[in-house]
Amino acid sequence: MEGQYKSEREEKLLEQLLERYQALGIVVWGEIEGAPGTYAKMLVKSDGTVKVEGVTTISGSVDVSDRWARQLGQVDIARYLGSAMGVLNALHSQIVVSGAVVDPRSIRALLSSDVVTVYGSQTQALLQRATTYDALVQLRHQGAEINPQQIRALIKTTDELYAVLRTDAGVAYDARDRSWNLGLSDVPDLSDRAARLLGVIYGSQGQQLLQRATTYDLLVQLRNAGGEVDPRDVLDRAARLLGIIYGDQGQFAQRATTRDLYVQLRYAGSEIDPRLIQDVQKVVSPTYLTPTALGIGGTATIVAAPGSGYKLRLKGIQISVDAITRIDLRWGTTAWRSYYLPANGTIERNFISENIEGGDNQALTLLSSAAANVTASASTETLAV
Repeated sequence: MEGQYKSEREEKLLEQLLERYQALGIVVWGEIEGAPGTYAKMLVKSDGTVKVEGVTTISGSVDVSDRWARQLGQVDIARYLGSAMGVLNALHSQIVVSGAVVDPRSIRALLSSDVVTVYGSQTQALLQRATTYDALVQLRHQGAEINPQQIRALIKTTDELYAVLRTDAGVAYDARDRSWNLGLSDVPDLSDRAARLLGVIYGSQGQQLLQRATTYDLLVQLRNAGGEVDPRDVLDRAARLLGIIYGDQGQFAQRATTRDLYVQLRYAGSEIDPRLIQDVQKVVSPTYLTPTALGIGGTATIVAAPGSGYKLRLKGIQISVDAITRIDLRWGTTAWRSYYLPANGTIERNFISENIEGGDNQALTLLSSAAANVTASASTETLAV
């Protein structure tokens, strides 16, 4: 049977026609034999029943192409008749608004710069002030318009609100009537009013909290970790409030009587006995070098060597020259500082804070780079190596 049809589309149409015949029947339109020009419309059902639904006489020829146009609208019959519409055979359409063609590519989401006109239920644009762009509105209440100029603050003389006193039974009575009959339940206990307003505070034991009778202080008991604490115990309180200070090796030491904190002076990882700090107050006698004529590269000893096992610590020095030269200060023959001096120039330095020291049994000497008369004075301390 499949070889009898030209395409799968025709097979599909035949299957649909068969399903429709089985369900609803088939409408047959044809010319009645013996009555030329007369056509009948008959419904043939699957159970064999035939129903004639109408007879029509047609004169002239039928315009089939016009029938397609009337059923499908403005459709290219030559293109779509007998062919399935799809991606390769698309149905063309055009968007038209108010007689003008609209490019669908221009359809986009509204932006803040787009101006939209809002219409109300009367199909009219909502009104707006031309100068300040205010929206013009009309106040309404229960369907009636209200003049906003009539909205005002209440005035006591004209807008007083009246209330009528009534009994529980709804009977009005004159509030000026002072001859009320009050029972015991109508009179409040004024003496109990303070207690009712302030209340009585109870604790977890169902007992009223205590208060001092004279100054009304609240009596309390200090506690810590479930135990009572005597507030007079100042030492324990200080320890609990301030805590105990610990270092990386344990608790810091403190003098028991005056509470001083014990410390140990250290320098370069070594402990220092503070009793040996005497540089500021210790008195030393300077060593004087009388004016001495030195040639180029000439040397002179300011302080002699202290002896084996001892060293010199320089605390201060003064040097004067009568000619332009450079003076090198030296421990023995090793220079450790230089000064460029003008003619009749002087240099004076204090070395107490520096603790400049020589080596074992080294003298303090100087060297002049040019010929000059040189005088010097040095304050030193002799220390064991």
